[in-house]
Formats: sequence, structure tokens, C-alpha cells
Amino acid sequence: MQLFIIPNFKREKNQIFVPDCQETVFQMRKVLRMRIGGTFYLQSVQADERYEVQIDSWTDKSLSWTILTSDTNPEISAHTASSQLSMLIAMPNKREKAELIVQKLSEIGVDYIYFRPASRSVITQRNERKAQRLHKISREAVEQSRGWKLPVIERVSSLDNILKDKNVIVFDKTETSVPSFIDGQKGLFSSAGSLIGIIWPEGWLNKIDYGKLSSPHIVSLGNTVLRMETAAIVGARRLKYH
Repeated sequence: MQLFIIPNFKREKNQIFVPDCQETVFQMRKVLRMRIGGTFYLQSVQADERYEVQIDSWTDKSLSWTILTSDTNPEISAHTASSQLSMLIAMPNKREKAELIVQKLSEIGVDYIYFRPASRSVITQRNERKAQRLHKISREAVEQSRGWKLPVIERVSSLDNILKDKNVIVFDKTETSVPSFIDGQKGLFSSAGSLIGIIWPEGWLNKIDYGKLSSPHIVSLGNTVLRMETAAIVGARRLKYH
């Protein structure tokens, strides 16, 4: 059953009304060919509760539904700020790669996706239109995978705030090419709490950046050289279910 994540809707008893949702109406009527009486899942951006609803009526810009059932986010009690998952990724040289990373990490259930230009990054400036597209891709990925939470997607220039109070995992091909001045713990990790995985190209972080990493875990993703977008997906999946 299709899931829709809608930012603003009004609930009165067992009825839900959305006054301005032209894009959603178009998708339901023209793309999915839904009809009055059809059912689907609906949840807010806050992702605290999900409803199974039945379409009562619609116009070109508004919708009205009846709530049939409701479910509470199972991660609310267990998934707290102390167990959030973040990924810090060097800005890819093509925006299509960033879109792929955002799509797959949203499906996996990453809470924060940070992009930061590397020393060899071709794309270094934020493009507002492209940023909005990333958020749309993320929402559609969460809807498709029936996830509960939209990740926060940001372009960052400083590591200070995003590394604070987190267990840092640096993903490396063989655990041997990490610069010698890094005092890390190599091999498997069992850290609880908030995690942040770092995916960087062959240029790596600079020495100043590495100086901000407090005893990171250095974790291998195998003996083959993975593309950065592949490494981001594999690394995020590993952290999510470590």
C-alpha cells in the first residue's frame, strides 16, 4: 500500500483534511490512478504516528480522508538522540551521485546526511534548487521503503558540531592506508550510542580535520576499491545494523 508523507494536515476525530496538496492530488489521480474509496498510508513529517486512511473526497488541490487504523512509530522509545546514525560524505563530482547516495541512505534509515567538499571536489557550492531536489528524492525514498523518518540533509563546512558526542567510524579499504598520525582503533566496533560514519575519496581528510577525530574506529569495507557512492551505501547499512 502506498505511503504518503505530508507536512501539514488537519485532523478532526477520525477525519483528516489537507487544504493545499496539489502535487499529492496529481500523483494520486494521474500517476497512481487512485479512486474515491481507495486506501493508503499517511504520516506527518514528525513521524510519530501513521494512519491507514480511505479517500472520501478531493478537488484539484485538496483531499479528505477517513482514518481506518493507526500505528505508532516503533522507534520512538528506542531510537533516541543517543542512538542516532549520521553519515559524513565528501561531495561527489556529479550531482547524480549525491542523489543516489541520498536515496539509498534514506531507505536505510540514516538520521543525518552531511556533505562536505573534499580537497579535490568539483562541486563546492550549494545550489538551492538542487538541494530542494535532494529533499524530494529523500521523501520519495522514505515513502517507497515505508520508513518512518525523513533524514536531515545538510552541506557543512566545519566538523566541530557534527562530530560532537559521537562515536566516529572512518571507512577505509584495507584499514592500512589511514595516515599514520591517526590514533584509531582498527577492526570491528561495538560502540553504542550516536554513530557517524565518514566516507572520503582517496585524497582523505586533511591533517587538521583528522586532529578533530577522537580515537576513531577504522573499519574496512573489503579488499576491493569501492566507488564513493557504493561505500556510502555499504557503510551506512553496516552502521545501521552493527
